[in-house]
Parts: sequence; structure tokens; C-alpha cells
Amino acid sequence: MSERLWILIPLLAGCVAVLVLLGLGLRAFGIERREGLTPSRRRVGLLALLALAAVGLTGWTIWATRAPDAPAKAGPAPALAPAVQKQLEAKQAELDQARKEVERLEAEVAAIAPGAGAAAAPQAVPPPVWPVLVMALLMLVSAVVLLSGELGDLLPWRRRKQVAAAGTPSAADPLGAMAALAEAVDQWRWADALAAAQRVHAEDLAKLELCDYLYLRAFAAVGEALALRDPAEAGAGAAPPALPAAERAAHLTQAESDLGRLLDLAPRMAEARYLLARVQAERGEHQAALDGYRAVKDGGGLGASNLPLAHDESVCLLRLAEARLGAADSAGASALFDQVTKLGVLQQQIPIALITHRLLEVQAAVRAGKLDEARAGLAAVRTIEGLAEAERRTAEVTSDVYQLLISHREGDHAATQAQVQAFLGRWLPAGLPAATEQSADEYLCAAVDVDTLLLPAELYRGFFFVLAVTQAEQAGRRGRAPDAAETLALAEPLLRALQFEPRQREALAALGVLYYWFRPAARAKALEWLEAAVGLGVRSRTVRQLVALARQRERERGELLDLFRSASARFLGDAMVSPQVRRALAEELGRFQDFQPILLELDGAPLELEPRPPTVAALRERARFVLGLAGEVAARQGGDARALAGAARELSGVVDALDGDATRLEELEKRVMEEVGKVVLR
Repeated sequence: MSERLWILIPLLAGCVAVLVLLGLGLRAFGIERREGLTPSRRRVGLLALLALAAVGLTGWTIWATRAPDAPAKAGPAPALAPAVQKQLEAKQAELDQARKEVERLEAEVAAIAPGAGAAAAPQAVPPPVWPVLVMALLMLVSAVVLLSGELGDLLPWRRRKQVAAAGTPSAADPLGAMAALAEAVDQWRWADALAAAQRVHAEDLAKLELCDYLYLRAFAAVGEALALRDPAEAGAGAAPPALPAAERAAHLTQAESDLGRLLDLAPRMAEARYLLARVQAERGEHQAALDGYRAVKDGGGLGASNLPLAHDESVCLLRLAEARLGAADSAGASALFDQVTKLGVLQQQIPIALITHRLLEVQAAVRAGKLDEARAGLAAVRTIEGLAEAERRTAEVTSDVYQLLISHREGDHAATQAQVQAFLGRWLPAGLPAATEQSADEYLCAAVDVDTLLLPAELYRGFFFVLAVTQAEQAGRRGRAPDAAETLALAEPLLRALQFEPRQREALAALGVLYYWFRPAARAKALEWLEAAVGLGVRSRTVRQLVALARQRERERGELLDLFRSASARFLGDAMVSPQVRRALAEELGRFQDFQPILLELDGAPLELEPRPPTVAALRERARFVLGLAGEVAARQGGDARALAGAARELSGVVDALDGDATRLEELEKRVMEEVGKVVLR
């Protein structure tokens, strides 16, 4: 092998090595761009310069060590003038003669001193060694430049493929836990994904693996917080229950923290920036979310074209416009609405946003008692156009509700009832069953088919309840209790309300109070309704107090009934009471079911007792017993026992007179006996 090859082979090998290092640097650059990392442009630039120097050095060395060029053969002589041709031939002859002379002299020299001619010939210069040394230096510098950057963007892919090829890895292995995390996220199992994320040791991960880990954990936290479901399974089964507000906020905070750390590592990662904007939107930070969506759209990136950026941006613009409307910045809100219109995704939501804002203003005005301002706001709501049928119906019904509330706050009962009747005339379904007391009994389903209603059932119940309230307020101004017909008329709206919402506690309580006060014959049923309303959690203190008072009266009635039973039994068994009185008392008590056990127990025997004339002492004792019974009953019944108190006072007067007459009788007897003794013993 020639010396030239000994130089060129290492030189070419070094050039190839430098080019391979440049290829690795370019691969790392491409991976960093694809993964959203900050590309290492300086490393690639230095490697490119070193590769260019290696290629240039190799090319120069090959050119410098090339073999000498062979003398060029003379080509055919161009056509010349005859005179010139003769001169050239003469010169060529002289040149040939000179060459022959030189050859003769060289032969003589060789004859005189053999080998001297060869020594005198010029020697070939060996190729230089320094290009190899320079190439080695270029290789070393290229390796140092490549290794000075992040190599984790090159190695994890092979390790991940090895793990996937090995089957299901151990959960203790960081790559195994990462595989479980990725699989759970891919299958929309957020709780399992978060559990797998807890088994991953982030400090054991390379840079790209850490980016994947942070993104997957943030994605799982967002999915758990928002209860996201796989679109392919959205129609199968019930939706998962919403998380409590505290847990939801904790998941969103964790996701925001992970995404912030991820964007520090990979600021160009479009998916991470989009997910962070989604989290900010859920937290109510609509301006920050809007900036994030626009950054993803303007900067492009992985998957940016598949993201619903126009929809999400429109949602943020609508929320910001609503905030501007709330701050009385109509110009700013209009500018934001114009941007929504340009996006062309949610422009139909602009009227809804306007209606929502104006209805909120109406609500605030009603709460503040500014009823004229609220009425003007409702007039503005009714002028908004561009609504779909469902939104138009919702706006109309909501306006009717607030209009009814305004009339009720003003105390205009006639207008309130007219608005209720007009509302029910438009929306009440046909063929309703009659409103009977059975509507208030315990039923499991409504008397109407709520699935066929145009509006929610509780809305119908609310309008009927307001109608009952206004009618009751009008009845209260008459200055007298309603009669039976008026009571039934007041009860009809409440029974209608219960047809739409069975056992609704406020309507049931109002119906129970109405029956308890103004229909004494149905007081037992009314008390059942009131107790049911209390059991359902009615908030009215009056209802609870009325139930407690009714229960207390029932206990007192039982105690008084026991006292009256004992007193009646004593009278029926007293022979000093005349038979006519005992018989009349037995006939009167027989009308009451509570006294039938006593009469059956006595079995009519007391009525056949042989009468005895009453003594003064027996009369006084029985009178005191009756007065004691009357006093106890009057004390418990209060104002309801006025007649009993009057009869007791009259009986007390008679007893006092009887006591006075008995004393006077004793005194007269003593006086008569004394006078008789004086006459007899004179």
C-alpha cells in the first residue's frame, strides 16, 4: 500500500465520522423541533462548520497528493502557411538533434559511473501527515460539541421500544409506570392514570420522558376534573358524576403547575400550550386562555390544525364580552362580538350573551327594588333578534317570569293574576285531570306526563303557587275568614301545582295550612299534609309551629279525655244521681266513640241502681269534684273554655249558697233546740 493511501484512508474515515456526528446533531435538532423543545441551533451550527472543515481538508489533501500529470500528446498540427511550416520543421529537426545529443551524453555518463544517472534523477515527495492530525482534532471537537448538548432527545426512543418489546413491565420500573400512564390516558381512565403517575419517579426520567410524563399527568388531571368521556362511548351509560368543587380546583391547579413546568422545558409544544389555555378557561381566566389559544394558532405546531381553536377562542371572546357588558363597556363588548363574528363559529351565541347580560341586569334591578329599571330591561330583552326557536322560547318564558315577579313586588294582584292566566293559557297542556284532594296524597308520579311538557314541571308549579298566593292575599283583605266555597277556590291552584310536582313541600304545606284553618272537618287530613311537608324539609316556621301546636293539643285532648272518662264513670255509678240524669248522660255519651268502651263495660247496670236521696255532704263533695274537673279543663283550654268557666262560676255560687244554707240550718237547729229546751224545762 502506498504512502498516499496510508494518509487518505484515515483522513476519509475521520471525515465520515465528523459527518455522522453532524447527522446525529441534525437528528437531535429535528426531534427537539417536533417535540416542542428549544432547538439547539448553536450545536448544529458548530457541527456544520466542523463538517465543512473536514470535507475541505479531505478534498485538499486528495488534490495535493495526486500523481503528476503525463505529458500531453501532440495533436494534429493545424494548417499553416508553407513558409511557416518549413520553419517549424527546421526547428523540430534541431530539437530532435538536441534530444539525441542529450541521450548520447547520458549514455556516456552511465558508462563512466553506473548508477550516477539514477541518483541524479529527482525524487518523489511523500504526502504530508498533518492533515490526519487536523482531522483527528476535528473529530474530537465535533464529539465534544455533540456531547455538550442534551442527549436525552436521542436515547429514550430506543429504550422505550425495548420496553414495549419486552411485554408488560414492572410497575416499579419508571418506564413501566410511564407505559401504564400512557395506556390509561389513551383509554380515558383518568383515575388509573393519576394512580400510575404517582408511581413514576420524575428524577429518573430523561428530558423527553419528563416532558411526556408532565403532559400525560396534566391531561389526566384535566380529564378527571372535567369528567371527560371518550367520544366513542359518550352515548353508552350515564355520565360520570361531577367532582366536588374543591377536588376539581385541586386537579386544575395540579395540571396548571405541570403544564407550566412543561412549557419551561418545551416552550414550542403546541399541545401543552393549548391544554394550559383550556385549564385557564375553566378557571375563569379567559384573557390568558385567549392569549394561549392565539399563540397556538399563530405559532402552529404539532396537532394545532386538529384543535378546535376557533370554537375555544370564540368562547373566551364571548365571556370577555359579557364581562365588558357587566362593566358598562358597550363599545368594548361590541368589538369582541365582531371578533366572534369573524371567526364564524359561535356567532349565534351573541344574542344569547346579550340576553343573559340583560336578564342579569333585570335580576339585579328587581333585587334592588328598581322595578321601573327592571321593566325597561325586559323591554330591551324582547327586542333582541336572531335567536333560534329554543333560545327564543327560553327568553320569552324567562321574561314572563320576571314580569310576573315585578307585578307581584308592586302588589298589583290583578295584573299578577292576569299574567299568570296568560302564561298558563299559552303553555298549559290540554286535557288536565280535575284538581282533587288526591293530588296532595302520596303519589310516585305526577298526574301529567312531564316528558310531553313544553316547559319544566317546576315552572308550572311556580306559576300556580304565585296564583294561589295572590288569591290568598286578596281574600285576606275582606276582613273575614273564607267560607267553604272560597276555601276550595283558594285550594285549586295548590292542587294544580301538586299535579305537576307531587308532594312538593311548599305547595303541600300551604294546602295543609289552608285546610287546617278554614276547613275544620278536614283538619285531620290537613294535619297529615302538614306533617308530610315538615318531613320533606319545608322551611316555613309557621308550618312547623302549627304542627307542633296541633301535636300538643292532641296530647292535651287525650289527657282531658281521660279525666272526663273517669268523671263520667263516677256519675254513672253514683246512686244519689237521679235515674233520669244518669240515663240522659248515658245517651249523650253514647254518641261519642271514645265513651263507648265505658258504656260497654258498665253494660247499662248503673242505670238500674236503686236511687238514694242525696245528702248535703254528698252534694258538696260531688260539686267540689266537678269544680276541680272544670278548673283543670279551663286552665288547659284557655280562651276556648269560656262557656265552661261561666258554668263553673255558677256552680261555685250554688255550692257557696248551699254551704251558707247548711250553716244557717245548723244555727237554726241549735236555736230551735235551745228554745224547745227552755219551753220544756220551764
